Amino acid sequence: MTGVFQFAFATSYDWLPREQELLSAAAERCLEAVVKARLAEELVLRGQQVRSLAERMIEVEERERRRISSELHDEAGQLLLSIRLHLELLERTVPEAMGELKRGLQEARGLTEQTIVEIRRLIADLSPAVLAQLGLAAALRQLVSRFRRHHGARITLHLGPVGALPQRLRHVVYRLAQECLNNVARHSSASRVMVSLDSADGKLRLRVEDNGAGFELEHAQAKRDSFGLAGMLERASLFGGRLVVRSRPKRGTVVLVELPLE
Repeated sequence: MTGVFQFAFATSYDWLPREQELLSAAAERCLEAVVKARLAEELVLRGQQVRSLAERMIEVEERERRRISSELHDEAGQLLLSIRLHLELLERTVPEAMGELKRGLQEARGLTEQTIVEIRRLIADLSPAVLAQLGLAAALRQLVSRFRRHHGARITLHLGPVGALPQRLRHVVYRLAQECLNNVARHSSASRVMVSLDSADGKLRLRVEDNGAGFELEHAQAKRDSFGLAGMLERASLFGGRLVVRSRPKRGTVVLVELPLE
């Protein structure tokens, strides 16, 4: 039993067959509407649960990034600095007559210094301290500055007023910008890159544009190993936003992200 239709008349009334059919049809439509409403409520509830779980996973991911970053800094980073110091001391004690050994120590020290620089880059990528300490704008400036140092493309950054942002929103915007620039560095061979962030009409807008090689969007999405683009789409949708990619071969790429500020 789902529900009851009750009718009252002043006098006795015999239903005609076609009236009974009409009422039965109306009852079926009402039942379908009730079932549809319940399914819609369940769908909304499941969607909220999925978003809540996904947001929790992102929080766990960021926590794990911070843990790995801390271990790299405290363990591997300190050990490499100690190795570099020992190599430098050995290099100083080796007499000039042992030139080949001295050169070998110099090369080993140089490789160790390069490894230290790479470890520091990894630490900054995993968990940028400036994002927590100084905010999103400073973190994006640092991200762009690192890109400028390591890649030949000319990159410009425009930051509009965005106000105070929740921590989770800061993280998702930073990760999206980071993934965009990683894709530019790996695939586009661009000579110019533009990054902009601003807000309007209750939405935060991130735009990353390059004049690189471009690609066929449908072909890229069809690849089984295309996790970068899928991950970006997922991050944006989890926060109720949208991500649009516009690209054509040899025509560059534009990535637009809109996220609600509420």
